[in-house]
Amino acid sequence: MNISEDEIKKFLERLLPLQESEQQTLCPRCGLHELYTGGYFFLNSLSRYAHVYICEKCWMDEALREIDHQPIPLRLWSAVFPSVLSGELPSPVAPAEDPRI
Repeated sequence: MNISEDEIKKFLERLLPLQESEQQTLCPRCGLHELYTGGYFFLNSLSRYAHVYICEKCWMDEALREIDHQPIPLRLWSAVFPSVLSGELPSPVAPAEDPRI
């Protein structure tokens, strides 16, 4: 199964709420650098290609590649590459039901 760039973009953008929480996450583009949390969260950079935060190094790389019109395709990002190889993206996780309701 061939996964479209649109599907990959939607999958990546589901990471945004997790990134905005206080949980420590890795950059979805390179998978190497941790994103800032807490009082330093504002130092994270939004990607030009998906509404998701990436590390400073990836942000700079995106900017330089933008000048040459040679972006890295979303399918090669660390967060989705294994799924692209397998041919399907993980399904969205349903929120747990509260047993008190």
